[in-house]
Amino acid sequence: MYAIVEIHDVSPFYKQEVYQAVEFLQRLKIDKFSLLVILNYMEEYPLYKHKDFVGFLKALGQEIVLHGYSHKAKVKLYQILYACEEKYKIKSLRTRPYISFTAGSDDHGGMDVGRTWIEAQALSKEEFLQALREGRTSVDTEKLGYERLLNMISRVGYDFLLNKGKIPSALKPFTDFIFMHSNNPITELFLRTFLGTNAERHSFLKEASDKVPKLALERLLKEPYTSTLGELILALILHSAPTFLAYGQKAEEKRQKRLPKASASYQREKRGLHT
Repeated sequence: MYAIVEIHDVSPFYKQEVYQAVEFLQRLKIDKFSLLVILNYMEEYPLYKHKDFVGFLKALGQEIVLHGYSHKAKVKLYQILYACEEKYKIKSLRTRPYISFTAGSDDHGGMDVGRTWIEAQALSKEEFLQALREGRTSVDTEKLGYERLLNMISRVGYDFLLNKGKIPSALKPFTDFIFMHSNNPITELFLRTFLGTNAERHSFLKEASDKVPKLALERLLKEPYTSTLGELILALILHSAPTFLAYGQKAEEKRQKRLPKASASYQREKRGLHT
């Protein structure tokens, strides 16, 4: 079996995660991988302001791949592709319009194992790469599910707030453990006792979203104050999050299915402008 190893979303914003990923690959004795770099993540983390990080990337001696400028989408993907083809004569090696995403991990939070992959019939690395170029591949994945979707989106949101210094110091030891930034056994014991759970580590957030509303309601009944009412409202929002996330996921899947039709419409429109 052969694999192409990539570290996605390489930017100063994810500096610690990049260091950990590189260290992990080195422990596995994987000495060849690609760094998918974002030049100015969210237009707030330009590489030129982080020379130490850039120096670290260069010193690795690995392939560096452009992974977008800011990771902020302002136009449709198919518009970008056709504009590149028309203006710069850049054409993709192959086109399979019924596939929107074809590779990589379906986890961007670091709390679950990514479970999306490309398969190809090949007996060597060269045959595998040739199969990729010719489109003789298939994509497979495990169903994402609302628990992993909740973990992924919540972890990304938490990391953003953490980098902005918006996490209250009183909560940080507990939230850091839930979002897998720490492994403090005392914190784990407290949370397991408080939540009454023996769940796996990656299920802690779901357990909290299920049980915190009940705990907040009990607290409100004992101490009927504005602050405890606010805690209950926040707990209900957390509990409802998976439902909204699942709805958003379904809406995105439907949008992606419409993408080939939109692409065809754009092509017809472009041809009409040239006639």
